[in-house]
Parts: sequence; structure tokens; C-alpha cells
Amino acid sequence: MKNNLKQIVYLSFLVLILFSCSSPKPVLSEEKTKKITIKETVHDTIFKIEQDSSSFKAILECQNGTIVLKYVTQAEPGRILKSPRVRLENNKLSVDCE
Repeated sequence: MKNNLKQIVYLSFLVLILFSCSSPKPVLSEEKTKKITIKETVHDTIFKIEQDSSSFKAILECQNGTIVLKYVTQAEPGRILKSPRVRLENNKLSVDCE
């Protein structure tokens, strides 16, 4: 009987060792990733400005070594632009359009 008891203890010990050495099953975990995409559309405001022009024509004359404006032959404003402003100072011609 003593021998029988030794065998039961021995077998129990073996079973215990076998089950304790086995690795546990991996835990399956599901990772859910939520992806949110935000689209932003930027709209620009476009102002369309039509082409415009003004013109100026004049006759220049040289008197005593300096240039003078003899007379204006044509000065036309545009649709939006005013007539050009013309200045003649020290033989330099300046034309401004606004």
C-alpha cells in the first residue's frame, strides 16, 4: 500500500508539473481604431475688374532750350479712370492716371 501511495503522489506531482509548464493561451484583443477625416473647403471671392484706359496727346515745343506744352490735342478719360494729369517741369514729363 505504501508503494501504491508513492505512485499516486509521484503521478500527481508529474501531472502538476506538466500543467504548470504549459503556457497560457494568448488573450485575443481587438483594437478598433476610428478614423475621422474633416474636409474644409475654402472659397475665395473674386472681383472681376474690366480693362480700362485713358489717353492723352499733346504737341510739345522747344523754346529757348526748354520744352513747353504747346497745346493738347486729345485728353480722354476711361470708364473708371479720370483724365490723365500731365506735368512738364524742368524738361521732365510726368503723367499720372487715377
